[in-house]
Amino acid sequence: MQEKLSFQKATTMRKLLLLPIILLTTIQLQAQDNLPLPENIDAALDSILQEGYTLYLYEKIAWVSTDEFIERIENKSGVRQVVFPSSENELSALFFRESDSTAVFSFKMDLEARAATMEAEPRPLTDLEKGAIQLKTILREKIEDSDIPISNNPDAAGDLNLEILPLDGLIRLYLLQGTTLNGLIPFGNDITVDFDEDLNLITWRREHNTFIPAQLNPDEEIGVFFHTHVPDKPFISPTDICTFLLYGHDLYGMNTFSVISTAYDCIFTFNAEEFTISVQSLEDWSASHSQ
Repeated sequence: MQEKLSFQKATTMRKLLLLPIILLTTIQLQAQDNLPLPENIDAALDSILQEGYTLYLYEKIAWVSTDEFIERIENKSGVRQVVFPSSENELSALFFRESDSTAVFSFKMDLEARAATMEAEPRPLTDLEKGAIQLKTILREKIEDSDIPISNNPDAAGDLNLEILPLDGLIRLYLLQGTTLNGLIPFGNDITVDFDEDLNLITWRREHNTFIPAQLNPDEEIGVFFHTHVPDKPFISPTDICTFLLYGHDLYGMNTFSVISTAYDCIFTFNAEEFTISVQSLEDWSASHSQ
């Protein structure tokens, strides 16, 4: 039996207050005379927005489907989850028992209608589902056998989440730090790993050098906060976008956050409601927020 669930986008924002929370390094909020930004900066930021939002959808569906699974399925023993695109405009979260190749709970999100269909009756796995499970298993084994320094940060009190996105000409695996702590936005401790279409590991990178959580004060309303990226990570990252949408926006009603780029002497500000990334010199940004 299938059930349907509708989703509405939250549009109500709290009145906001400027509060910078974290800095990776101590810097002067003063810009240089010019910003050596690349000529294709708009295209680069559009790509970051698209990738960050797609990653957010995968993580959000993993969250929501897990809540539904916990509520509806009594026997959870030996059940694992995989999130994958089941059609051009649909993402699926499958909960399966590998021991007997059984689909225990299925959650499908229509991305255009923003509506989900759920199925809680046990059934055999489809070929598409078997392929998604096999892909996740293979890529997980490859990163575990590699020299990539993967570790779950104990201060986050959460799991290291793994998502796999098919991109143009490659497959990208993400490791994202999760948390169960209230008032904490778990930026950092995030890794991306690229594979070619034959599943050969091409390259990997840390999106942030450390775990840089933003700790929110429940007694204060927070609107603008930022962290700093060192020169070899010059842009706001897709994982920044994803993490802020999941925690800052969806859980805590925040609308904007910023990343200071030490490479370009500028600040990138993501606006969740407008879904834009703006660019300002540090001098202009500092002046506009000191009034």
